[in-house]
Amino acid sequence: MLRCLERCLIVLLGQMDYRRRRVCAEYRTSFSGMMKSVIGFVSLSIIRKEVQKSYPGRIVDVQLLVPKREGINFLYDVKVLTKSGKVLSVKVDAKSAKIVDVKG
Repeated sequence: MLRCLERCLIVLLGQMDYRRRRVCAEYRTSFSGMMKSVIGFVSLSIIRKEVQKSYPGRIVDVQLLVPKREGINFLYDVKVLTKSGKVLSVKVDAKSAKIVDVKG
């Protein structure tokens, strides 16, 4: 799933070399390093750890929510399956890793 997210974001940023199917030379760093330097996102592993601290359970899905308007932060929507069987939808700010909303 992380590789799919990486490809989607690289395409969105316009840094994909379609002929060679690799990232252009100036962005040949690790994915999390690129995310932090280009967009200012924290790595997905940090997001997962922050969610696990507050809401223990199994993370079953992570989606990047792209804002429709300028000035609104990117969010991750992390789905957590709790031990009681409930599915929580935890929204996390992609730049600060702060939990902003929980539903479920």
